[in-house]
Amino acid sequence: RGETPLPQLLSHRRYGKIYISLGINEMGYDMYQKILNEAIQEMKDAGDEGLGDLQMADNSALLRRECSLETDIEALFPSTYISNVTERMNLYKELESIRDPQKLEEFRKKVTDIFGPMPRETEELMQTIPLRMLAADLHFEKIILKKRTFHGYFTGNSQSRYFQSDEFGKFLLFMQANHPVVQLKEANHKLVCGIHNIPTFKAAYHWLGKMQDAVEKE
Repeated sequence: RGETPLPQLLSHRRYGKIYISLGINEMGYDMYQKILNEAIQEMKDAGDEGLGDLQMADNSALLRRECSLETDIEALFPSTYISNVTERMNLYKELESIRDPQKLEEFRKKVTDIFGPMPRETEELMQTIPLRMLAADLHFEKIILKKRTFHGYFTGNSQSRYFQSDEFGKFLLFMQANHPVVQLKEANHKLVCGIHNIPTFKAAYHWLGKMQDAVEKE
């Protein structure tokens, strides 16, 4: 069987864009790769036969539960910190691949050893990785942090086994106990968790940590 061209393979698929404030104008290749991975995961979930035609350099990435991030918080390697565009691109790409806290600390040490103490925007950037990992563990597919408000989006698949699980039941109890600070609503056929007065990624991580403690409680 011949290979199916990528545009034809994806032409009738609707896949979400990923918005991450990581120096967006410099992230063309990496953003494309992320969008492609999401599209392939969608086809894999749907049992698409065309998936066999597509070769990925790192299929293990498809097995991870991912969470995209959209934000208005400045989170980047500013040119005043790392002047070389290629170096910034390589660091963005390396950071995006990290899914382990120890690796993240090793990355932080490497960057500070070479370029010095991180500016505020880069410290915020570093916070995005553990935040997205924790959000993914809580079954959020996408999180938005804008105008000091957090929104976490669950899957739009109402038949997902997660919604019948004890974990989700504990999440609902957490929502009830923390209402009205934490609220749950439906938007575009997806359940959305909202939290107000969240000015930083660190604040968002704090609340998601409380959620995780609640759902893991025996």
